Amino acid sequence: GIPALPEAPAHPGAGAAGAGDGVAPAPAVVPQDVTILLVEDDAGVRRVIERVLRREGWTVVVAENAHEVFARWDGLPAVDLLITDLVLTGGMGGVELAARLLERVPALRVVYTSGYDPGYGDHGVEMVAGVNFVAKPFNADQLRDVVRRQVSTLAER
Repeated sequence: GIPALPEAPAHPGAGAAGAGDGVAPAPAVVPQDVTILLVEDDAGVRRVIERVLRREGWTVVVAENAHEVFARWDGLPAVDLLITDLVLTGGMGGVELAARLLERVPALRVVYTSGYDPGYGDHGVEMVAGVNFVAKPFNADQLRDVVRRQVSTLAER
C-alpha cells in the first residue's frame, strides 16, 4: 500500500511547523491557482505528497528526478513552486535543480525536503524549517503549512 502522512497531533501546535520555533503561523488565505512541481524519487512518498497538495486545490506536476524535469520542461505549465528532495537519483540534487530552475523562473518559490540535516554540506542555501524546508518524516499539516507560507508570497512577485 501507499504510506500515509500522519495528521498533526491532537493538541494545537504540537509538532507542527511554527510551534515554538519562532516561525509565524501559515497564512489562512492563499492563492489556489498555483502550479507545484514536485520532484521526489521515492514513488510512495511522491504519491502521498501529491495527494495532500491536490486536496488543497493546487495543480501538481510530478517528476522522479531532475533529468525528468528538464526532459519535460517545455511541455509543463508555468510552475509557481518547486518542492524537491535534497537527495535525488540521477546525479543532480535538489539544490542544484532549484538553482537551475531559478535561472529560468526567477520568481519560483522553493521548498526543500529531506531526511538529512539541511545544514549538511556546502550548498549555499539557507534552509529554515517551517519556512522553506520540511524534515522527513513530516505530517500532512507540516507540509501544507510550509507550502501555504510559500504560495502566499506569490502575490509579491
